[in-house]
Amino acid sequence: MDKEAPNRSTAIVNGRSSNVLNWDDVKFDWAYPKYKRMLGNFWTPFLF
Repeated sequence: MDKEAPNRSTAIVNGRSSNVLNWDDVKFDWAYPKYKRMLGNFWTPFLF
């Protein structure tokens, strides 16, 4: 974990990030609830 790097990645490839995944810090507020709703409609091996 890089404490000096930002939580949000600075670039897709070779960007700096702290390697902390924060689902509360998404670009679009509607994206995460929609993702969870889509997972509920299809079988996945993940347990939510």
